[in-house]
Amino acid sequence: MKITEALDLPMPPNHDPGPIGWLRDHVARFSDGETHRHRRALITALLADIDPARLDPATPIATLAQAMDIPANPADVAEVARVYHPHLTPDTTAEQALTRLVHACGGTWDEPTAARICILVQASAGLAGPVRVTRRQAPDGTTIEVDLSAAGLRFGAGAHECPGQTLVTALETTR
Repeated sequence: MKITEALDLPMPPNHDPGPIGWLRDHVARFSDGETHRHRRALITALLADIDPARLDPATPIATLAQAMDIPANPADVAEVARVYHPHLTPDTTAEQALTRLVHACGGTWDEPTAARICILVQASAGLAGPVRVTRRQAPDGTTIEVDLSAAGLRFGAGAHECPGQTLVTALETTR
C-alpha cells in the first residue's frame, strides 16, 4: 500500500518516486531555465505577501505557515527538510509528513502547493543554520559541490539566490 493510500489522500499524478520525489520535481530549487523562473516567481509572490514583523521568532515555521494560511505542523516541515535534498534518501516518515503538508495546503499536487511547502522547508533549513554547501548538477550529470561559506555566500547567488533571505534575516535578528 502506498503512503498516500494509507493516509486516505490522493497520490501525486503519474509520479513514481513518491511524495518527496514529487516535491523535488516541482520546486524552483531543483530546476533551471524557464521552469526555474516560473517556479521562483510563485515563491517570490508568496513571500511578498508576508510581513516579517508579524512572524513570531519563537515559532517561526508555525507563524510562517499561518501567514500563508496553511494549517501545517512544524514537525512535518522538519521531517521533509531532513530529506529534501536529492542526495538524501526519503523514508516513510518523511513521505507521510509531506503528504500531510500537501493535504494542509488543500490536497492538490501542483506547483503552487509545492511552492508553499518549499518556502516552509527552505525556511526551516535556513533557520536551523547557514547553508554551507550546496550541490548542483552539471549538464553531463556530474554533481558539483559548491562551498558557499568559503565564498561568503550564505544565501547563494545568481538565479538560485535565496528569495527568502530578507525574511530569514529578519527572523534571526528578532530572536
